[in-house]
Amino acid sequence: MDAASTAVAGTLLGVVFTHWFQARATERTAALARTEQLRQERIEADRARRSERAEEALSLFIAVAAPGVR
Repeated sequence: MDAASTAVAGTLLGVVFTHWFQARATERTAALARTEQLRQERIEADRARRSERAEEALSLFIAVAAPGVR
């Protein structure tokens, strides 16, 4: 094998590895984005649930503490 063939083979090998590493990085980034989106959705659902519970507790407190007020 002469120097030119070795250079071409090395370049092609570099291209293949670069493509492979970039594809893996893209997959990891997409998985991280999906995980973060799910995390944010769960946080928002938990906030909404807590807010509903707080409103229910306040309504119950008002009903018990001041029965004629509302």
